Order: sequence, then structure tokens, then C-alpha cells
Amino acid sequence: MIILAFIFGIIIAKVFGKTELNTINIKHLWILIIGVLIDVMLTVFTIYDFGILTQLFINYYSFIHVLYLLLLGTGLLLNLQNKGMNIIGMGFILNSIPIILNKKMPVKYELLNKIPINRAKVILEGKSLSHGLFENPKIYWLSDIIYLPFPYKTIISVGDILIAAGLFLTIIIQADVTFKREI
Repeated sequence: MIILAFIFGIIIAKVFGKTELNTINIKHLWILIIGVLIDVMLTVFTIYDFGILTQLFINYYSFIHVLYLLLLGTGLLLNLQNKGMNIIGMGFILNSIPIILNKKMPVKYELLNKIPINRAKVILEGKSLSHGLFENPKIYWLSDIIYLPFPYKTIISVGDILIAAGLFLTIIIQADVTFKREI
């Protein structure tokens, strides 16, 4: 969903934007980029087996996860003037709450049969480092409880929706997109 928001934002920015996106005005963008890259690596290296590299990410998962959260949090705090970044920040906080309270992001059990079997199996067997099933999860309503069939079958949270909306808004704000009707 977040990738779709990014792609859709870029398309809208290119078609309706007044400013080129290569003039992005985000303070310390490199902090956000490093944070996102760490998150992507954390996801890829713990879902797929890359031998020693996967083992390294598994062994230091908590440390790497905290590093990623600190980088993204810092990058978002440095950009509070951007309305889109504020929405991303709210989504980030809403996602962090159930993760902090439960040690993983709780997932709605009833939705696991709707996502790809290999992903569901990892969660069902308790092998996911980032997601889990809980008998009585804390702040369940902020957890991954919403099924999204498109663009790929996944389970998302309210925080994920805010992050995607904030990313889209950030892109169109940066491109100075306006939708004006001529009369």
C-alpha cells in the first residue's frame, strides 16, 4: 500500500505538479532514506534466507529495529513543517504503539487465510520477527487487522493507512500540485 501511494503520488506530481521532484525540500532526507533502507533490508533478510547475512539480521533484529525506528523518528521530527510528514509521523506512532506493547505487531488471525500461504505460515509458526499472533494483544485496534486485497494480498493497520496517505501528500506538496477547475 505504501509503495502504491508512492507510485500514485509520483504520477500525480508529474502530471499536475508545478515543481520538479528533483528539488525536494525535506530536511535531512538522507536520515529518512537510511531508515527506510534499513527497514527494507530488515524485511527482506528476515523473510528470505541469505545465509550468514540473514542470521546476522536475526541475531541483531532488536537493535536494528530500534535503529530504524530512531532514524525514521528523527527524520520525521526534523520535518514537522511538512503536513504530509506530520501524517506519516502519526502513522509511525500508531504503528509503534502495538509493537512496543506486544514486542511485535499483532495480526488478526482470521485474515491469515487471505494472504500468501508462505507469509501466513511464518506468522502462524511464530517465526516472524516482526508480526505475531496473540491471545489478548494490547491496543489491538491499532494492529494489522485490515485486509487489503489490492495491489497484493496483505494485512495492514490504521498506521499503515496514515503513512501511505502522508507519503502521497508529501509528494504532491513537494511538487506543488494544484487541481484547479477553469470556468
